[in-house]
Amino acid sequence: MSYQSRLKIAILKIGVKVAEDCLSPWFFTGMATGFFVGFWGALVSLLIDRSLRHGYFQLVKKLGDWIRLSL
Repeated sequence: MSYQSRLKIAILKIGVKVAEDCLSPWFFTGMATGFFVGFWGALVSLLIDRSLRHGYFQLVKKLGDWIRLSL
């Protein structure tokens, strides 16, 4: 059984109507494009701006320390 047929069965069971456009290839193409643009936008901004890069990694380090201490 394919993913789309299982999704349609699940939708029918809970009684939610979903437009068929959500299962079209354009929907997944748009999702992939958005992910690609967002990922590379964040990565390039970290590579270009030195102060942003240092601030980001300092935040990640502090969050890691906080998580280790709270466990």
